[in-house]
Amino acid sequence: MPRARSRLQVKKLASQPQKNLGKNPVQNSLLLTNFKSLVANYCHHLVTLFFAFIFSFITYSILTKVSPDSIKHFILPNSYLPFLISFFLASFFLLSFLLLHTRRGFLLAIFLLITLFLKLQQVEITYLILLSLFLPLALIEVIASLIK
Repeated sequence: MPRARSRLQVKKLASQPQKNLGKNPVQNSLLLTNFKSLVANYCHHLVTLFFAFIFSFITYSILTKVSPDSIKHFILPNSYLPFLISFFLASFFLLSFLLLHTRRGFLLAIFLLITLFLKLQQVEITYLILLSLFLPLALIEVIASLIK
């Protein structure tokens, strides 16, 4: 009569990491399914990548063809507003596509926009300033993730 396995041994075996991840056909199909769903998500969001390229081209055009003095005082004094708006939209759409998450793309784009604005205003950017910009945005992300 064969002996039954102990439950302790089963739990111990289940908690150990598997060494042959690529050899099991079930795991291969699971990895392939995850990859296909990831590709499908990126294909679904290709419109945002298209907008990112458009606004990146606009930002590039502003940098190469427009004099900084001509856009420096546009609407608000010393603001470089057309450049900042095109940079924000380009980074927002690109980060939203890369992260597949609109809120995270928006928060990172705001962080980049504020950093660029401070640099244009000739503020010396230190680690303390970067940390004080990043922490509130990270806190907003954590709170929004917990609420959802």
